[in-house]
Amino acid sequence: MSDEMETQLMRWPLRLLLQGLDARDENAVRHFLARATRQLKHEWQVVHDGDAEVVLVAGLEVDTVRGMLEPPLMTLHLVPAAQDSRALAWRTGRAPGSVLSSPLQFDALVEALECAEHCATGEVPASFTQLSAGCRFRLRRWPPAGLLWDDAENLRLASFLLTRSLDLEKLMRLSNVAADKCVAFITRMAAANLLHLEPGGPIIEPLSPSPMPPVRSDASSRRPTRAPTGLLHALRRRLGLASR
Repeated sequence: MSDEMETQLMRWPLRLLLQGLDARDENAVRHFLARATRQLKHEWQVVHDGDAEVVLVAGLEVDTVRGMLEPPLMTLHLVPAAQDSRALAWRTGRAPGSVLSSPLQFDALVEALECAEHCATGEVPASFTQLSAGCRFRLRRWPPAGLLWDDAENLRLASFLLTRSLDLEKLMRLSNVAADKCVAFITRMAAANLLHLEPGGPIIEPLSPSPMPPVRSDASSRRPTRAPTGLLHALRRRLGLASR
């Protein structure tokens, strides 16, 4: 199978369900989708019923959708321009990127659909074969709200990767987040060009100098001593520095 055919198979259509939009905004959606064919990895079909990856609804309330059996990956809300979309999202507990202002803007819609594509496909860039090789990752900057989805575990992962370089195993252990969610998070950040990648290998952390032992009296020095134990002694033995 040719690379072109494989690419076409990977770009299966996704569905965008519109609910309650006026003619102007619905026409804008169709125009923006036609314009964004190079930015979006999948073809997006506009529908009004049935299952869909994304629902775009006028207002904050979503009516029952005929034929919808599975919940959408993302629900977007289009509110009047007179309302502050960010403030409204904050007050209602919604992710800032999910509340959009009318008239609909091209960049806002495309950014939301890009996030939905990452969520729908879970695709892993080729360079992420290094996930299993112990490569370490660090965020270049704090991700935009649309990539965090107002999710507590995503916020925790971002906090860890913003301050240090971690491989997948250590990120899972420190954050206490499941492996599949860690992989999905790293994939989204890489696709958004927010990750700095470091080759695998041990992280050598400097050891602080050991404190000087207290001066003992002659009586205490005659007491039998225990064999030294612990991590520091094990390191000293490995380096050939342990006393003989």
